[in-house]
Amino acid sequence: MKALLPLLFGLLLVGMSCSRQEPNATSEAPPAGLTGLPAARLNNPADWVSLRHVEIITALIDPVKLDTLKGDRAANGRLRKVCYWLKDAEKSGSEPGATLEDAQQRAGYGGTPRAAADRQSILRNLAILERLGCLTEDGMDKLRKGNAPTITRGPYAGDIASVNHIIPRSVAPELDEKLYNLEFMPSKLNTRKSNGVGQRQRALAKEWAGKRLLSREVAERLLEAGTGTSGRNVSADRFWCFFTGLGAMSIYQSSEKERNLIWMGELLVCG
Repeated sequence: MKALLPLLFGLLLVGMSCSRQEPNATSEAPPAGLTGLPAARLNNPADWVSLRHVEIITALIDPVKLDTLKGDRAANGRLRKVCYWLKDAEKSGSEPGATLEDAQQRAGYGGTPRAAADRQSILRNLAILERLGCLTEDGMDKLRKGNAPTITRGPYAGDIASVNHIIPRSVAPELDEKLYNLEFMPSKLNTRKSNGVGQRQRALAKEWAGKRLLSREVAERLLEAGTGTSGRNVSADRFWCFFTGLGAMSIYQSSEKERNLIWMGELLVCG
C-alpha cells in the first residue's frame, strides 16, 4: 500500500492540474491590457474575439505611431491591414464601424475630428475594396500582409488596388501618413492622375484646415492654386468622387445593379 502512495499522489496532482487548465481549453481569456472600453464587454466571453480584433487594429491606427513612421508611403501597408482585420471581424459577427470606433477609443483619440475623418476614410476604403472584388481569399491574404490586392471585378480586373494620396504628397507632405488622406484606386487610374490640385482637393483642404487636420498655410496655398490638372486627371478625379459619393455604408451594401451603374458611370466619365 505504501508503495502505491507516491503513484496515487502523482495522479492526484495531475488531476488537479488538468482541472485548473480545463477552462482555458474550452474558453478564451480577454485580451490583456485593454482600457477605455466598457467593463461589461471585457467580462463577456462573447465579446473576446471582437476585442482581439480591436487590439490588433488599435496598434495599426494609433496616431502617435502613424505620425512617427519613417519612409515614403509607410502608412499604405497599415491601411491594407486595417481593412483586412475589419473584414475578418465582420466575418466573426462584428460590425466594422463599431469595431473601428472601439479601436479608436482604445488608441486614445476616439471622438476627435481626426477619428471621425479616419473612420469615414477607412470605411470608404473597405467599401472600395469590396466594389473592386479585392476581398477574395487571395486578396485577403495579401491585405493581411500589407500588400496590394488584385482587382477581380469591373473594367480594371487584373490590375492592383494601389493607394492614392487624395491631396498629393508633393503638395502637402504633412498628410503623407494620414489615413484620412489615403484612398484605394486601380493602379492604372492612379497613374492617370498628376499631382495637380482640383476641386475635390481644395474642398478637403478647407474642411481639414477648419478641423486642424491640415495646417492653414498649406490649405491657403491649395485654395489659391489653380486647377493645374490635365483633362485625364480631372476625369479620374470626377469618376472617383462619383464612385465614392454614395457614402461608405451605402456602397458597402449596394446591389449588383448599383455596381453596374457605377462601372457605367466610369466609362462615361473617363472614356
